Amino acid sequence: MEAIEYMRMTRELYSSLGHQPYGWLIADTPPPFTKLNKPLSQCRIGMVATSGAYVVGQRAYHYKDDTSIRAIPKTTPTDKIHFAHITENYLPDPRRDPKCIIG
Repeated sequence: MEAIEYMRMTRELYSSLGHQPYGWLIADTPPPFTKLNKPLSQCRIGMVATSGAYVVGQRAYHYKDDTSIRAIPKTTPTDKIHFAHITENYLPDPRRDPKCIIG
């Protein structure tokens, strides 16, 4: 599998739509390390992704400036996970295997 040049593709897409160059965040300092209070096996974790993933039956994201979120239960069959916006149009791998983004 070849690497996906997501940042280059996003810059080109934004430019083709007449937008200003995308402002990628460059942090001045690394994030602070926070030690867990219990073993990882006893923790609950969540994941936030900007992939545009949603479950069939949920409202799909609209393309521009949609900052809403969708909860995807871990029991959701992968064939019920769809993608909106740039992922759907420019990254074919998530359509074939949603786990490559949210798995």
